[in-house]
Formats: sequence, structure tokens, C-alpha cells
Amino acid sequence: MLVFWLGSLLGADGFSPLEAVWVSLIFSTFLWVSITFASACAGVVSAFSTKRKAEPTDVEALNVAVLSPIHNESPSHVFGNVAAMVEQLRKHSSHHSYSFFLLSDTQDVNIAALEENAMLHMRANMQLDFPIYFRRRALNTDRKTGNLSQWLQNWGGAYDAMLIFDADSIMSAAGIQALTDELATDPSVALVQSCPRLIGSETLFGRMQQFSSAAFGLFPALGEAFWSHREANYHGHNAIMRTGAFATCAGLPHRKDRGGKETLIFSHDFVEASLLRRAGWGVRMVPNLEPTYEETPTTLIDYVLRDRRWCHGNMQHLRVMWSSGLHPVSRFHLGQNALTYLMSPLWFALVLIGSMFGTTSNDGVLSLLIGQPASDFINFSVFQANGLWLLAAVYLMLIAPKIAGAASVVSNITAVSSFKGRITFLLGVAAELLGSMSVAPILMVQQTKAISGTVIGRREEWGPQKRYGAHYNLFTMLRFHAVETIIGLVLLFGIVSGVVSLWLVPITVSLVGATLLSFVSGLGIRKEQTILFATPHETDVPPILKLAQKHQFLIAESGTYSAELQLAAE
Repeated sequence: MLVFWLGSLLGADGFSPLEAVWVSLIFSTFLWVSITFASACAGVVSAFSTKRKAEPTDVEALNVAVLSPIHNESPSHVFGNVAAMVEQLRKHSSHHSYSFFLLSDTQDVNIAALEENAMLHMRANMQLDFPIYFRRRALNTDRKTGNLSQWLQNWGGAYDAMLIFDADSIMSAAGIQALTDELATDPSVALVQSCPRLIGSETLFGRMQQFSSAAFGLFPALGEAFWSHREANYHGHNAIMRTGAFATCAGLPHRKDRGGKETLIFSHDFVEASLLRRAGWGVRMVPNLEPTYEETPTTLIDYVLRDRRWCHGNMQHLRVMWSSGLHPVSRFHLGQNALTYLMSPLWFALVLIGSMFGTTSNDGVLSLLIGQPASDFINFSVFQANGLWLLAAVYLMLIAPKIAGAASVVSNITAVSSFKGRITFLLGVAAELLGSMSVAPILMVQQTKAISGTVIGRREEWGPQKRYGAHYNLFTMLRFHAVETIIGLVLLFGIVSGVVSLWLVPITVSLVGATLLSFVSGLGIRKEQTILFATPHETDVPPILKLAQKHQFLIAESGTYSAELQLAAE
């Protein structure tokens, strides 16, 4: 409605080429925001209309392999998480049977030795009622995809299902059983995806993400689960799947890049979900099971580095989505994943167009360069009067799901107490909204750079994620954020000079302050030091997380962790 109204104002006397481009960009970006907004609204409706299913009474017993693929990770952390799950499952009555596999692709011989020591520690000091296997590949052919493929070929036939974890994943025994029950009760479903909550960060940026996930994450997840139904996505971990279905339907071929070189399909999890659905299997997302957990990048730079890898993989989906036989919703998922990043260049193009006009028709950049007033190219009065309103409308639609999530927490006494009270929660909401809006223009530029790199054929290295952050010096941060800082300074100069419209001030402030925001994002903010961004799992630490901390400490005391610190220092 808003876009059509704007178009009618601009097109009252016909569209100029620049007006046509501007309205087209606004339509494209608003359509994307509207889809995201509508999905979250569906989640709100779903949350208040869907009744929790009764506990299953007659469930097929499954033999489940719990897989943890690892690659140059912290052994004390990974093995400590596995040890906690094993200990809790040992005390939890279940008709399903479980075996654990730690599948190492580690190439660093020193870290590999630490992994073996951690495994020996577990065998020597724990009562292992479940089989636990450790295997390290000498060559990590095809990376994580090859790691899981080798397991499927060598061991997969012995198991009905496999529960895939990431190296930083952890799930309670009740959650493991609930996820297994969901698969067992529906023989037509091949994959059930849980919705992990973020934990473990001790930086401002990481804790802000944790708070956002806990406070606002439910409605978008419920919305996606509602409209995708049996054509849901797979996020690559914290999900259970039928081993036979995955082995026969979800094998991934290599693809050729523009140079003719064979390469892997990255962001392979979304493609695997599409292949399962193509074969007739259901793929479901279940957001409201017992919580599962994972960790998150702890600084803005670490987040962007991960985002670049995801961008490279998701752009491949533009080709994959046209494969024969895929379900229409699967095609939508693949296209949506790519459009998540393609929106950034469109937003950037809108900013560029906005930067061409000043506060009057005769003093903008375009007028100075061409020597003609802006009114010759665009209905300047409409543009000037509505630019800020359009920006406000975009931000409002983006934060509306967060506002709905915050309202649902505030209205629930039990929920709000888990966030340390109503005032503390609302302060966290305000701080998170300010923080997310501040970094949005930075991510816009960084994602535009990532898209450009993908188009020209620059390949991103898919190394292990920096899960525990890094300390970046000032020079590194300045160099990393150089492009957005320069763009911000140019816009600032234009605004001060009166040749750039004032409605770009919020974006300009963010871009100019990119390095400062990056520095602030990595500041330590432990939960013991502040109640800002408190989350329910911190207010009342779940038993599985307490167990994980205990086992991580025990493995650390065994000497593994001190050796890790020495390696990190080197």
C-alpha cells in the first residue's frame, strides 16, 4: 500500500527513469520486509492458537546415533558437552537407544592429540552406559559433508536415525528424547529441526544476540514452522533425521564454478532438506520443544566473517533452486536464503540514490554534477517529504516482531521474572533495538561487499568458526571497516555541506562509527557484572549447562585446557 501510494504521487505526471528505478527498489525491499513481517505475524497467531500436543504414548523405539563433527575446535569444550549429555541420558529413562560419535576432521596434529587425551579422560573417569566412539580422518575430503558421508557409508546402516550436533551444540536428555519422539511418531517425516537458543557469550555483541534470541526468537520460528509445515528448512545441526532417507536422497554432487573447477555445495543443509522433500519425505521445524543450545560469534567482525561464508554458500542456491522436481516451498526457501543477502545491494542502491539529493532542488550532488535541478530528474518535493517516513516505516516493520515478542514476555509474570524483572527486560529491549539498528547499515555494506566478491569469483575459505571471539587491534578494525567508514565520511561531508539529504543522518552516523561500534561489540560483559541482557538460561541455569561446565572443568584439570591455551598463545 505504502509503495503504491508513493508511486501514485511520483507518477502523477509520468515516471522519469530515476523515479522508476527508485520506486522499483522501494517495492523490492518493502516486499522482502513485508514477507518477513507476515511470517512473524503468523508466528504470533500460531503461538496463541496452537495447543501443545499431548505426550506420545506409543512410540517406536529408535536406535539413534548422536554425531558431533569437529574441526580444530576446543577439545575441552566439545568433549565436555558430550560428557554432560551422556551423564544426563544415563539418568533419564528412555525407550530409545543412543550411541555417540565424535567425528574429527582436525588437521592440526597438536589439537588432534588434545582430542585423544580428552577421549581417554572420558573413558577413564566416566561411567559410560552409552557407546562413545572417536574417529579422526587423516584427510578431511569434502569437509563436513565428506565427514558425514564417510560415517554414513561405514556405520550409518546400523542406526535408524542420526542426531546432528555442531561442535558448540548441547541438548538436555529430555530434549533429545522429545526430538526423537517427534521423528518416531511420524513415519512420513525424515527430518525434525529444533530451534536452538544462544548461550555462552561474555561480550556485549554476543550477549545482545543471546538476549534477542531469547526475547524475540520464538515468533519468527513459529511463523516459519506454521507456513512451511512439512516443507521446512534444515539448519545443519540440532536436528534429527532418518539415516536411510538421508543416505538415499540427500547426496550432494560437486558443482563447477565459472572457471570449470569442481567445488562443494556450501550451505548444504538447505539443499539437503530440499532433496529430502523432493523424494516425498516430510521436513518439519518444531520450535517449542525442550530447549537446545548453541553458541554465537562474539564480536561484530567474527559475525561478519561467518556471514561472508554463508553469503557465498547461499548465493549458490540461485542455481540449485531450479533443479528438477523440487517442491515449490523448497524453491522458495532456497531463493529466500539468497535474497537475504541480495537485499543489501538493493538497500545500498537506495542509499546511493538518496545521497544524490540535497535539502533543496538545486543543491544536491546530482544537481552539482549535471548542472540541472533535481526536479528535472525526480519529483523532489515528494522525495524530500517522504524519504524519512519511508526509512521509519522500514525500521518499524523490521522491529515489529521484536515488539510483539517483548509484549508477550512483559505480559507473562513468570517469563518476565526470568529476564530479571520488567524494568531490566525493557532496558534490554531498548538497548538491543538501538544496537541492532546501529549495526544494520554496517552489515548492509559488508554484505554488499560479500555479494560483489562472490560475483567476481572470490572464494571464501570455510575454516572453523571463531566461537570464542578474538581480540582485534585498532589497525585491524580500521582496515576491516575501511569501506563503510569512508562511505560514512563522504555522506557526512555531503550532509554538512548541504548537498546530501538529512534523512540519511542515521545511516551516516552508523557508518562513520563502524570502527567504534566494532570495538564496543567486543567489550567483555560477563553475566556476573551486569543484569543487562539477562536471559532465562542465566537466571536459572539449566542442569545440562551446569553439567557441561563441570565436565569442561574436569577435562581442563586433566591438562587438556592448559595445552589449548598454550597453543592459542603460540
